Amino acid sequence: MSSGRASPPPARAVRADAANTSWASLPASPSAAREARRLVARQCGQWAAGRNKPDLLDTAQLLTSELVTNAVIHGRSHVRLGITVSANGLRIAVADDNSRHPTPQPADPDALDGRGLQIVERLASSWGVDDNRFGKTVWFELTG
Repeated sequence: MSSGRASPPPARAVRADAANTSWASLPASPSAAREARRLVARQCGQWAAGRNKPDLLDTAQLLTSELVTNAVIHGRSHVRLGITVSANGLRIAVADDNSRHPTPQPADPDALDGRGLQIVERLASSWGVDDNRFGKTVWFELTG
């Protein structure tokens, strides 16, 4: 990896290698979530279709959008998106330069935001946060 980029997070249930992981740098702007969803669709569409579970792609795009939006709002840096597709699952990693870990908060029923991590927690097979030398990487996995 070049200087200024986070190292890829360690593989967990989804076994990753350099051949099936791709990384992209996204700007810290509102367009980052849209671009991230497009990249996930391109990388993961065939994986989801091969399992005859197109809803997995929708879930991957939704959760990616939530994590990228959080990174843009709270990370205040460009965002690095890692996509790993393997035989047993999908792993999405979103890295930013803020070392503060996100934690799910109780949602205010009148608020328009604040539910992103609750959605990730509910829909992902697993999720977590890894520290890196530039900040943190928040990741989720989908298996199926």
